[in-house]
Amino acid sequence: MKKTVKVSVKTKGYKVDFKTGTLVMNYKFAGEAEKYGSPEYRLVQAIKKDFPDIQMCVQSGREQKTARYNKRVTYSNMEKYIRCFEQSDILLKRFEKIKEMSVMLKSPYKFVCDWFNAQFPNYKEIPEFEGNLTVAKIVPLPDKDNYQVKKEKQAG
Repeated sequence: MKKTVKVSVKTKGYKVDFKTGTLVMNYKFAGEAEKYGSPEYRLVQAIKKDFPDIQMCVQSGREQKTARYNKRVTYSNMEKYIRCFEQSDILLKRFEKIKEMSVMLKSPYKFVCDWFNAQFPNYKEIPEFEGNLTVAKIVPLPDKDNYQVKKEKQAG
C-alpha cells in the first residue's frame, strides 16, 4: 500500500503542475535557482531539459487569508469621514494634533489609527444622523506612554 504525500510549494520550494505545464516556485527557491551551480539551479535546468515547453511561475510570499482590519483607513479617508460630523472643525483640530504627537513615535500610523478607532468605533457603518446633522462623542487622547518612542540617531 503506497502512501500519498502531498507536495506543496511551501515544503520543497517548488512544484511541477503537469496539467497546466508550469513549474511553480516560491521566491526563495527562485532566488537560489538564479545562482549558477546551486542545487536549485541544477534542478531547474534538469526540469527544463525534460520539459522544454514548461512555463515558470514565481509565487510571492504567504497568501493573506483574512482581510486587514485597517485596510483603506488612510489619513485622507479618516479626514473625509471626520468631515461628515457637525463638530468636524473640533475633530479635525484633534486629528491634526494627534498626527503631530505621533511623529516622535516608532509607529505613528498605529497611534493615529488607534485614536481614530476609539473615536469612531462604527467607522465601517454609515453614521447616524440626529436631525440633519451627525454628532460624535469626543474621546480623550491616547496615552503616548503605551507606545514606543523613536530612537534618535547619534551624530558620529
